[in-house]
Amino acid sequence: MSGSLVDLWKDAIQTSPHKSRPLHNLGYSYAQQKHDSAAIIYVQKALQMNPASVHSQITLAQYYIRNQQYVQSIAEYQELFRLEKRYPHWDWGEIGFQAYYELGQLFTQLKRWQEALPLLQEALSRHQEKLEIHELLGKV
Repeated sequence: MSGSLVDLWKDAIQTSPHKSRPLHNLGYSYAQQKHDSAAIIYVQKALQMNPASVHSQITLAQYYIRNQQYVQSIAEYQELFRLEKRYPHWDWGEIGFQAYYELGQLFTQLKRWQEALPLLQEALSRHQEKLEIHELLGKV
């Protein structure tokens, strides 16, 4: 079925070459098949077309982490935080929480405690009920 999703999104790109969503979804479909290099390429193209796409931004950050490209991942999360400041009227909800938590988690993994702490505290302020945040804060 995943192969058919790749074909579907390739067709969508042909039909709508000026839209970023099909590029993002093609990248996501490649990632589901563990073809991260192709996934990164298509999500990057989606971001070039729509730099304010928070879904593409966080997706790209996650792919970079999965491929141990931590410098690139950190840059993508930081860009998300800049977007959040630039567009405070958007509903950041779960994406905002996820960005702070995931980058805090990465910094914890890298033993960069001072950078992890404020991110995890921000994630906790957004979702106090999440036990995994409390657990990570216990490590920091």
